[in-house]
Amino acid sequence: MTKKTLPSTESSPSTSPPKALQPIPRHLRKLIILFGRIGSYTIFWLWNLCFLLLLYGFVLPMIGYDLLLAVLNGEIAAEMLLTLVGVILVPTVCAIAGAWPLRRSPLRLGQLFFGVEAPLLLLLGLRVGLLRELTDASYFLLGTFIITILAFTLSLWRPEWSSATNKFSRVLGWLQGAIHSLMLILGFYVAVLLVIYTIPTIPDWISIPIDALFDGHWIADWHSSPWQNFYESAAAFIMIILGLLSLIFLFAMPVIFGWLYSRMGLQGYQTLVRRQGRGIALVVVLSTLMAWFVIFGGVNRQPQVAAFAQVRAATTPAAQTTLLQNENAVRRGLVNAYLNAYRYLAPNRHSVNVQRLYSYAFYGEPAQYAWLQNIHDWLISPFLYDGVLGDDARAAAAYAKIFDAPIQKAEQKAVLKAMKSTVQLDAANAGVLDIGRQKVQVVRQDLTIDSHPDYLDVELYEVYENQTHEVEEIFYGFTLPPNAVVTGVWLGETYDRSNRYPFQVAPRGAAQKVYNSQVQRARPVDPALLEQVGPDQYRLRAFPIPPKLNTWEQQGGTDRPTQMHLWLTYRLVPQADAGLLPRLTEARNVYWTKDTIRLRNGKPIQGFESWFEGPLAAISLPQQLPKVTVAGYDLTATAVDPAVPLNFAGQQIALILDTSYSMGQHREALQTELDWLREQGLLDGDRRNGEVSLYALAAGATGPQAIEETPAFTAQDPLFYGVVHLQDLVRSGAAIAASGKYDALILLSDEGSYELAKDEPAKPLPVSELPIWTVHLGTVPAAYDDATLKAIQDSRGTVTRSIAAALQQWQQQTKLAENEVVAGVWRWQLNPNPEAANTETGLEPIAARLLVDHLAQQVNANDPEALDQLHTIAQEQAIVTPYSSMIVLVNDEQREMLKKAEAEGDRFARTVESGEEEIQQPASPLAVPEPGFWVGTLVATGFFVLQRRRRRR
Repeated sequence: MTKKTLPSTESSPSTSPPKALQPIPRHLRKLIILFGRIGSYTIFWLWNLCFLLLLYGFVLPMIGYDLLLAVLNGEIAAEMLLTLVGVILVPTVCAIAGAWPLRRSPLRLGQLFFGVEAPLLLLLGLRVGLLRELTDASYFLLGTFIITILAFTLSLWRPEWSSATNKFSRVLGWLQGAIHSLMLILGFYVAVLLVIYTIPTIPDWISIPIDALFDGHWIADWHSSPWQNFYESAAAFIMIILGLLSLIFLFAMPVIFGWLYSRMGLQGYQTLVRRQGRGIALVVVLSTLMAWFVIFGGVNRQPQVAAFAQVRAATTPAAQTTLLQNENAVRRGLVNAYLNAYRYLAPNRHSVNVQRLYSYAFYGEPAQYAWLQNIHDWLISPFLYDGVLGDDARAAAAYAKIFDAPIQKAEQKAVLKAMKSTVQLDAANAGVLDIGRQKVQVVRQDLTIDSHPDYLDVELYEVYENQTHEVEEIFYGFTLPPNAVVTGVWLGETYDRSNRYPFQVAPRGAAQKVYNSQVQRARPVDPALLEQVGPDQYRLRAFPIPPKLNTWEQQGGTDRPTQMHLWLTYRLVPQADAGLLPRLTEARNVYWTKDTIRLRNGKPIQGFESWFEGPLAAISLPQQLPKVTVAGYDLTATAVDPAVPLNFAGQQIALILDTSYSMGQHREALQTELDWLREQGLLDGDRRNGEVSLYALAAGATGPQAIEETPAFTAQDPLFYGVVHLQDLVRSGAAIAASGKYDALILLSDEGSYELAKDEPAKPLPVSELPIWTVHLGTVPAAYDDATLKAIQDSRGTVTRSIAAALQQWQQQTKLAENEVVAGVWRWQLNPNPEAANTETGLEPIAARLLVDHLAQQVNANDPEALDQLHTIAQEQAIVTPYSSMIVLVNDEQREMLKKAEAEGDRFARTVESGEEEIQQPASPLAVPEPGFWVGTLVATGFFVLQRRRRRR
């Protein structure tokens, strides 16, 4: 007898199977098919109707318009926006598919819900709750997930992707077989993972929603004011029902999802066998699975393990050279370790959530479920960090130690990308993460130059508008021309000068302490701080720039300020070889565009996007300056010719080379300096025409090492590795100067990393017996730590950008008396005259700054009473010096804080502004709240709208 095949559930009920396969009576079989169809329709449509009714009947009408405005206004992060769009589109599209092409196919409706809609919504939910930056491994795993879901969806409509017999059809069949074989992996993977989480949470998943449903609060609210609360109570009721349905479906998901995808994978294999043979089908399936596991194993290797191993081994020059050869891999590893909280759910050695869940549910010891935790961790290994807590700090320290830069500054793009992926705010202060970021726009910039016979007064007025919805700080690092001094800074909420907030001159440490205490988003109050942080370097910070108006403010109207106005003034003696305008060394958060309104002495200019258009030359230069008396000193200026002929005969010069990692970027500039020394005959070994002795200071070395082969030395010879602080160079230079063998001392470095400087050196920096001429290749630092700056100035040295300029100033200084200083093209002689009153030439602020620098050489930096004398001069002349800063305060509380800080013994102790931001880290979801937390979160959403609106009323 011919054996008949068993008909599908979609076949006509009149078809009878063979007698050997008739254990189920026909009427019972009809009933099962009927209940199956009813169940598929009910599950699909009950959930989707509840969701769509809630979405389009309640949520979008209530917040849709505000949500749209918030999106257009940039108030919602792009990651969250895409997730919200997905949550809206997935059920909508699935409902349309169920109402039209699949309305006569109840089984496919169930497949659509459990195989497509529910997994996609689960993915979107996980993306919101477990928001992290995706790594290569997580990209690969999620990519597999999405590809198989799309293939599953296609197979619902076309079980065989191609029915033709041509070559393209065969390739398409291989592709279908390959992707369907991945469904076997996905079905098993998701089913096991869901089972692990479902079993211990069943009691909470069931009890909490039922308790919420029968609690009666929503009914009581409706009875108290039926028409007023009907809308809100209905929304809450529907949300609770939706939550209950979601929980029921979630329990069924492990079995149904695993069965659907395993069945679909087997069907794909059987289709390939039927069309192309068992041999080809096996090759396709096995090759796909093997390739998938090989690729997954490759992308799932985390780079920090090898990076930390290389860092530990880099204790010799050979090992350090090897590390630099693998520099990119080491960087990637250290960055991955630093950002592990933003890229992974938790360190694998601290993942104990499954153990605690089962211990909580079944009252056992967590250790009893360690085997289950291990299975769980293996399954989610792409999302677990291979390391321990504290690796981020270790990575930051190792990065700075090797690459001579803070990791936030050097890897700014990677850090910001990770923060954006997790929707984390950075700190309120403008740190190194904000260098070059465009958050606050300068909408207007006025520059007014008031010319006097002997000096110029320059006023800069800027108006700032915040482009974000958070209060922000702006940060300027800049240099001023020689013979310039800052004379004022003001803040205002409008352009009205009569209502602007004035500055106070305060000890540098006290001013910094008060300002930093005010830079916080919780209670922003306007301060500004202007400091001198180098021979000609200044730092200006202002906070808070008011945020742009939010949607609700635009609708309701508000009179709060949306701009900040700032005025900055300085005075200078112009000279031919120097411009009049500040030169920007660093900007944080603030930016300019071609649309910025710019006025120069009232006349508009345009056509550039930088801070200023370029150096402005002085129209007229003074030929002589009057004598100035200030603070009991007479200062007399004489013009000098800076182009002094160089003569090195018999001179012995020591040059200490910084061999930190960042110097490797300046090999070309270093070679140029070495070539100039050879042209001067200073590296030929002949001491009669002068000679430079080369030393190299390596990272971690106790002192500089002499370079023996000086004539043949090139910029390619040193190993540039690690970090060498300028403090270490100064200390080494002082030791060499103390030997008495040299006539001049040069420290050759680059911009370095001020942010890595130490607030308190392990040992106080010694005063060098020779002037310290610090040459910076590339650019000068934006700031110096106070100990280094004092050591350089106490030695009567300064900073330049070339060896030639340093030696020019050195030879010029050899002709000066002890009471003479050179600033620009003027030589100033300082003579005490305690009985004389201050003059009124207009040059007094400039003379006071020179006097403070000169007197500071005789003052102990750790003696606040001695520094008070220098501060008194700055206060009398209302200027900024290395010891006195300007701070703008706006209320009595701030003024009281400053008064208290000025009375403390550390009022001049200014700390290094590292610029490192204390950024928020996303909480680890594997820290395990009680299981009811997740249920409560889901159900509590049902009451959120109701409670929030009721409280408002």
